[in-house]
Amino acid sequence: MKSIIAILTLTISALSLTGQSGSLEYIEAIYLEVNKHNQVYYRHTLKPKETAYSLARYFEVPIEDLFLVNKITPNDVLAVGSQMIIPIDKTLLRTPLTKQNEDWVPVIYTVAKQETLFKIAHSYFPQPIQNLITRNKVKSFSLKTGRNLVVGWWGPETVKVTAEDFARSDNPKTEEQNSTDSKSIERESIRKSTPTKEEESIADLIRNKIIKRAKQDSDSPEAAPSNSTQSDAFENNDEIATQDTIISDLIVLDTIQQEEIVEPEIKYKSGIATWDKLGPDRENLFVMHNEAKSNSYIRLKHPVTKKEVTALVLCSIPKGIHSSEVDIVLSPAVALALGALNSMFKIEMDYYQ
Repeated sequence: MKSIIAILTLTISALSLTGQSGSLEYIEAIYLEVNKHNQVYYRHTLKPKETAYSLARYFEVPIEDLFLVNKITPNDVLAVGSQMIIPIDKTLLRTPLTKQNEDWVPVIYTVAKQETLFKIAHSYFPQPIQNLITRNKVKSFSLKTGRNLVVGWWGPETVKVTAEDFARSDNPKTEEQNSTDSKSIERESIRKSTPTKEEESIADLIRNKIIKRAKQDSDSPEAAPSNSTQSDAFENNDEIATQDTIISDLIVLDTIQQEEIVEPEIKYKSGIATWDKLGPDRENLFVMHNEAKSNSYIRLKHPVTKKEVTALVLCSIPKGIHSSEVDIVLSPAVALALGALNSMFKIEMDYYQ
């Protein structure tokens, strides 16, 4: 019977280790970068025991996007010390004036040349300018190049911020008012209950199932005396039956764990791209595509110029506007980054459906 208890203990321990997606405790700060197309990303150095999946869970990034952006596949072995580019959804940043949870990690942005508080607060990391000023004790609207600004926090129970939450961005508020605002924002929680809790629930299910089986056996005519404790009933339980219970539940657990880390298949395709050469958007890397998931990333390559770009899929191609031979519609920023000269050209695409 002790061996059965050991099996259960090891099972619970394994669940806590293999499925854990809580905070990455060694990260003291997250330094974000913004490219010329206003894409926000974090350059992370891979640590021992880290995987693409653990990073994707912590940073709320679809695993397929992480694969595409870093040009890796589910079968690649990532070396410790290698760098991972992690696209960050800036609307997931928490932006109260102060750190309100010990698990929150400060998110820092280093000011580039000629950048202003207005641009950082409105274009890069949406929040009231007053928050940015107060949090960083900024004394002037002119920012020194190279200065580090705390633009928010990252951690458990991250929430998605909507445009309404910072519509009054130029109205100074007290810290108490901003604290109230941050609580109201939590109405739209993005994170689900943490896997650790789910694992504990599954482990409790197994434990309760075993105890229930033991109790049933203890109530039978051949059972131990009625004044036996629950542990006595457990000890008097049919060992083989209990082992069968554990084994059958472990099979279920293995299935659950496999479903949690389903490896998506990348799709490689050549097709025809089109773009509006007179279009005004020369800044944002956006595309429309019928097969790639909306709000996912797609990697593009121009077979002639050999230039590559990773862009965000906004939506499907509207029907009746482009000819049937068109596979993808590009924003002018994407086409120019690829070095395209013609309004229609061949293109190579890597994406997940």
